[in-house]
Amino acid sequence: MILLDSITRLARAYNTVTPASGKILSGGVDANALHRPKRFFGAARNVEEGGSLTIIATALVDTGSKWMK
Repeated sequence: MILLDSITRLARAYNTVTPASGKILSGGVDANALHRPKRFFGAARNVEEGGSLTIIATALVDTGSKWMK
């Protein structure tokens, strides 16, 4: 089991260190910044020998971003 607080902050952290792709998504996040968080959640499907992985995560709300409305 993995507990993550918060997926929003994880994506923002990757946004500061990931090379820019030139495609900016709503909220000012570069498209490349979401690649690693998506892989993190995808890990739940790729557990060796068919086991399971539970990920419980939070996401920030009311960040002022257009896509949150």
